[in-house]
Amino acid sequence: MNKQELLGWLEKYNREEDQKDRLCEIELGAILNNKKELSKQDFIRLLEWKFGTYPARLKREKNLAEQMTDDFIKKTVKEALYAEDEKERTEKLFKIKGVKNAVASVILTFYDPKNYGVFDIHAWRELFGKEPEGFSSSSKRLMEFLKEIRKLAVQYQMNARDIEKALYKKNYDESK
Repeated sequence: MNKQELLGWLEKYNREEDQKDRLCEIELGAILNNKKELSKQDFIRLLEWKFGTYPARLKREKNLAEQMTDDFIKKTVKEALYAEDEKERTEKLFKIKGVKNAVASVILTFYDPKNYGVFDIHAWRELFGKEPEGFSSSSKRLMEFLKEIRKLAVQYQMNARDIEKALYKKNYDESK
C-alpha cells in the first residue's frame, strides 16, 4: 500500500471512529504520559475500549482485572513503562492477569502512538496474511508486528498508530 492509500484508509478510520472511543484513547493516553500508570478503574476502561464489541471476552477480561489490586496494576504498568528494553516492557505487562499482546499493545499505543500500534488480527492480516498458530500469546508476534508498522511509519513519515489504524480499517472493511 502506498502513502496515499494509507492516508485514505486512515481518514476513513478517523471519520467513522466512535467519538467515545477516541476520547477514551486521549484521556488514557494523557494519564499514561503524566503518571506513567493506570488505576484499576482506568485499566478496566482500557479493556472496555479494546473489547467493547466482544461481550464475552470483555466479561472474561474484567473478571481477571477484578482479581487484582489497584496498587498492583499501577505498579506493574509503571515498571513496564520505565523499562528500557521492549521485551522487558511487554513481559512486565504480561504479569497483569489476562494481558497478552492485544492489551499490552493498547497500553503502549495509548502511551506512545508514535512508536506503537494496537496489535489486532485485521492489521496483522493486512501486513502478513493469515495469522499463525499461537498468534495472540507469543510476544514474538507482537515484536514482528511492531517492526513492520514502524518500518512503514519511517518510510511514509507517519506515526505507528496511524499506520496501524489504516491497515486495520482496510482489512476490516474489505473482509465484510
